[in-house]
Amino acid sequence: MTRAMLAAVAAMAGTIAALSLGAPAAAFDVGETQRCIWRCLSGSPGAASREYNQCVARNCSGEEAPGTAAIPVLRGGWRSGLAADGITYYAGATLSDSDPTGVYFMCAPGQAGYLMLYGSGAAAGIFSFGIGRARYPMPFDRRRQELTVTLMPGAAVLQAMAQGSWLVVRDGAGQPMLAGSLAGAGQALRQAQALCYR
Repeated sequence: MTRAMLAAVAAMAGTIAALSLGAPAAAFDVGETQRCIWRCLSGSPGAASREYNQCVARNCSGEEAPGTAAIPVLRGGWRSGLAADGITYYAGATLSDSDPTGVYFMCAPGQAGYLMLYGSGAAAGIFSFGIGRARYPMPFDRRRQELTVTLMPGAAVLQAMAQGSWLVVRDGAGQPMLAGSLAGAGQALRQAQALCYR
C-alpha cells in the first residue's frame, strides 16, 4: 500500500469515527443568533409557543433558523420520562402534544444511548443536527425500525443540544426536515441520562 493510500485510509477512518461520535463538523458559535433567540424568548409566552418559534424563524435567520412554513417545527416542548417498554428512558421534543413525531434521546441502564428521529419516512443515511453554527453529521440506520444512531455518553452532539437554543435536522442532501427550540432540552437530557448512567 502506498503512502498516499495509507493517508487516504487514515482520513476516512477519522471521518467515520467523528460521524459515529456525533462530533461537530464546525465550531460551536452562539453570537448574534443566540442574542436574537433570547430576544424572541423574552417577547413571547414561552419556548413552546407559536410566537416564539415564528420569531426565531423570521428574525434569527442565519441558516440554522429556517422559516416555519418550510419544514415541520417541534412545538411539543422537551420532556423526559420512561418509555412504554418500562425499561427505556427518553428525552425528546415532538411536533405537538398530540403528534409524537420528533427528536428523542433514548437510553436504558447498562446500554449505550441513541438519538431517534421518530416518525420520519426517510431512508437510512447521514443526517446532521445543526445547533448554532455547528453541524453534527451522524449515520442513522433502521436497526430499531425508526431512524436511530448510537452515541457514547457525553457525545458532543448531546452537549450541544443541552446548551443550544435552536435545532435544525437535515437529511443527507442537506435539506432541512425538522426544526425547533432546544429550550428545556438540557434538563430533559440530564434527567434521562442520570437514570441510565448511574
